[in-house]
Amino acid sequence: MLKHKISLVIATYNGALTLPKTLASINQLEIPDNCEFNVIFIDNNSNDETSELLTAYQCQHSLVKLHQTKQGKNAALNLIFEVNIPLGDLLIFSDDDVIFPNHFINNYLELTIRQSKTNIFGGAVIPHWPSEVPSGLLEGIDAVVAFAITPSESGYQSGLIDPVKLHGPNMAIKRNLFDEGIRFNENIGPNGGNYMMGSESELLYRLKNAEHDAYYEHELKVQHIIRPEQLSRNWIASRAYKAGRSLVMHQIKNKQNIKVNELAGFPRWALLKRWKMQLAKLITSNTTPKGYQLLWQSSHLKGYCAEYKVYMKSISKEAN
Repeated sequence: MLKHKISLVIATYNGALTLPKTLASINQLEIPDNCEFNVIFIDNNSNDETSELLTAYQCQHSLVKLHQTKQGKNAALNLIFEVNIPLGDLLIFSDDDVIFPNHFINNYLELTIRQSKTNIFGGAVIPHWPSEVPSGLLEGIDAVVAFAITPSESGYQSGLIDPVKLHGPNMAIKRNLFDEGIRFNENIGPNGGNYMMGSESELLYRLKNAEHDAYYEHELKVQHIIRPEQLSRNWIASRAYKAGRSLVMHQIKNKQNIKVNELAGFPRWALLKRWKMQLAKLITSNTTPKGYQLLWQSSHLKGYCAEYKVYMKSISKEAN
């Protein structure tokens, strides 16, 4: 019998709060007879109980545990290509705060068989809320970006999709693309600090520009655990700031000319817009949809301005 080889790859950093649910759901995965399956965890210098959890984990499947000392999610993911471990022909990438349904691997296998000429795949990411969501929050912010979810009303329908729309908690790439030398960009993405979002997006842009198709299956679902602190205003503002920084990268990848009139090195239009928002925040209740919208948009613009200035300085140095 022909065996299809699949690896589930998860990089984790200080994931002890959510990891137990992820590990438990992995043990419940049903693996088809025609599939060779293994799980690969990369601990990226965690300083909580993550290492102990992985050491004690009694995995019901073939398990590889790695440790990446270089900080950064993308450095952790790239480690699997630098060491001698079994890798599937299909690499499913996910996170340490995801709950997998029992039929997850079987659904991916069936999808890749149906779409045999496609190299990139993704599925739905459904929020697993910790409690009641604050009133007005979801109406005011970009929840797709904030929580890496895939609501159908935001254009997530089964079929061919722009690869960049796929999310890290539920995407898969055929290994042959990595065999050609492509890697995750280690200068982008979670690194334990105030990072620029877009670790998967930057890679997916390169694959898109190389004319690789992506297929999205809405029934191929995972649950994304939303922690209580991720509903706080501070976390929302931080997330929007990181998303604003990554927007500069998105515009550059789309070959947009972002050079505009500047004020103190920042885009003048963005500064003026943000100042107006700051004034509006003074007369708007924080807990209304408008209050959350102003929080998200002003923080997003702040991040955009910061990254714009960094990028313009970098190209100025290159020109000199």
